[in-house]
Amino acid sequence: MKIQILYVSMAVGLGLLSACADEPVRRSEGYVLFGTLKDGASGEPIAGVRVLNKDLVPLDTVFYDISDTDENGEFRFQKGFNDSPKYDLFRFEKIGYLAKEVPGTAAVRSESHWRLVVSLDRENGF
Repeated sequence: MKIQILYVSMAVGLGLLSACADEPVRRSEGYVLFGTLKDGASGEPIAGVRVLNKDLVPLDTVFYDISDTDENGEFRFQKGFNDSPKYDLFRFEKIGYLAKEVPGTAAVRSESHWRLVVSLDRENGF
């Protein structure tokens, strides 16, 4: 019983309980990112690009497969926490193209979502 009271007292003292805070604690609803992959030489959309993601905070050591681009070179990614992709790193892979890593900070905010346009270069330069 004394331990529970101690924890509650500490939480109140540190302002960790939302009932005691000046403003309510807000939980992030996440963000939505729409992306387009284009050929670096022609500007044409690239279908079938593997889209991977990893968190930079805390640092993930591996990328997670999240999507492939559709026939228009587009993908959609939704994350349930964080208000922006600033703590994310995206990797794009397709046979015949050089893989590319792009930080989430390269995304541009629109009214309701984030947008990322990425160009991939061919492996052989053609």
